[in-house]
Amino acid sequence: TLDLIKQDTLIHLRGPYEIGITNNVSDLIDRYPQVTGIILDSVGGQIYEGRGLARIIRENKLQTISLEQCLSSCTTAFVAGTTRSLGTNARLGFHQYKTYSLIPSINVDNEQAKDMAIFVNQGVAPEFIDKIFMHPPEGMWWPEIDELVAAGVVHQTEFSLGN
Repeated sequence: TLDLIKQDTLIHLRGPYEIGITNNVSDLIDRYPQVTGIILDSVGGQIYEGRGLARIIRENKLQTISLEQCLSSCTTAFVAGTTRSLGTNARLGFHQYKTYSLIPSINVDNEQAKDMAIFVNQGVAPEFIDKIFMHPPEGMWWPEIDELVAAGVVHQTEFSLGN
């Protein structure tokens, strides 16, 4: 779901990244140019949508926030933020991509390399990037907050929306 909150300056994106979510977010930003950030609380989903959201976030110089969890392709969008913040109990999760029956010819290594480049461009430490896709698709790597901050993935912790 997509909602506008905090005087229409933040988009809250919840749920899986399904086909079309990038266009929906882009349309919302066009209608509400005062948007300065996006809250990403998602289990991930389509890698192309995660990458598309990353592009929209970079182009609009948005801050990214996760209040709950941001997993898999959600992290590609999250790392695109100008300032990246986690809520007190939020966490980020990483794992290898998997092929989908709809796209049997997908080259997982090539797709992961494209998203690794986004992390590189956002200044994330190389030793962290090397770990992003180490866990199998059925698993998840949950780095600790200290590791996320030290690697440059997260800039601010204990984020709150305030009143």
